[in-house]
Amino acid sequence: MRHAIVPISRIIAGLMVIAGTAGCGGDAVPPAAASRTGHATPRQEASGQPSPSPRVTSAAAARLSRALLATPRGMQVAYGPEVGPYGGLEATRRGLEAMRQARLSKPQCAGAGQLDAAAPAVASAPAAVVAFASDAGSLTEALVTLPPGQAALPAEPPAACRTYTATVGGSTISYLTRRLPAPMLGQESRASLTTTTSSGQTVQIATGTVRHGNVIMSILMVGSKIKPADLRANVKRAYKRLTSTLS
Repeated sequence: MRHAIVPISRIIAGLMVIAGTAGCGGDAVPPAAASRTGHATPRQEASGQPSPSPRVTSAAAARLSRALLATPRGMQVAYGPEVGPYGGLEATRRGLEAMRQARLSKPQCAGAGQLDAAAPAVASAPAAVVAFASDAGSLTEALVTLPPGQAALPAEPPAACRTYTATVGGSTISYLTRRLPAPMLGQESRASLTTTTSSGQTVQIATGTVRHGNVIMSILMVGSKIKPADLRANVKRAYKRLTSTLS
């Protein structure tokens, strides 16, 4: 199973699979150095939108970090916690780079249903991400605080993107996604289960996303067999911690 999980984990290491498909929003990622120093990215300069104060962004991201899940029983921290502007996160950069190296059978599905890391408002948004792992799989949580009035879950991927293939490093991975009943939490919620197959081996990716005010929370589980009930339980647990921390 390892060769199938490796390219997927690079894509979902942080915030990339917000809606449960294995694409990445945008065609570029703002330079990490620019984001961390508070300098405007080329896209921000072109749009005329000022970058937020790095001190404000850092404080907001640190607050999000405290709202992340504690290490689940039987798992250990595999990545992070990482905090900062969404576009400047190493997790974001790695995910986008992995996606640029992938060749999709349906190119329009790259980025469908996901936050656009190249959009200035998203790239500069405070974010926090952590990933946990065990022998059975992994769990990733991502939190992003979008500007007031701009917070919404991305539009759902079109029906055509429920199935497609991606070729990464000589391996071809097929994707089949179906919606799951989402917990009734926050102002918006969504859940899905993607089954990937490569060289006869199967890996599942379960995603639960909730909007709480202007915070987008994403829970991502990867393993050979994901139970929807486990996804719902993790989403509820993460949402409880989020709301209790930010209240």
